[in-house]
Amino acid sequence: MAVIFAVVGGGAVVGIATSDPYSDYSEYNDYSDYDNYSNYSDAAERRKRRFDEKTREINNKKYKINSYKTNKVNEYLHSNSLKQQSGVSVSVSEVKKDGNTGIQNCENMKFIEESRRDQVAIDEIDEIINKIDKILQEDE
Repeated sequence: MAVIFAVVGGGAVVGIATSDPYSDYSEYNDYSDYDNYSNYSDAAERRKRRFDEKTREINNKKYKINSYKTNKVNEYLHSNSLKQQSGVSVSVSEVKKDGNTGIQNCENMKFIEESRRDQVAIDEIDEIINKIDKILQEDE
C-alpha cells in the first residue's frame, strides 16, 4: 500500500513539475486573427464596453446641452455667432454677457410699456380732476 502511494505521489509531483502553469488559460501569443474579437481577454472586452458606454453617455449629454441652448438660451441672445455655436463649445461668459443684455433690454421694454400705460391712466385721471374742478368753479 505504501508503495502505491509512493508511486502515485511521485507521479503527481513529476506531473506538476513538468506541466505548463499557463496551459489552462487562453493563448495570448496568437495574434494571427485581429478581426476575431474572441481572442481578446475578458478585461480588454470589459474595458472596450466601458469605453463605448462612456462615449455614448458623453454624446447623449452633448445632445442635451445643445438642445437646451437651442430651445432655451438662444431666444435671449442677440449675437448670431453665439446663436450658431454649439452649446458644448460656446463660451459661457460670452453667452451670459450677451444673454443678460438681452434680458435687460426685454425688461426695459416691459418697463417702458407699463409706464406708458400708467401715464395714460394718470392723464385720464388728471383730465377727470380738471373737469371736476372746472364744474366746481362754475358752481361758485
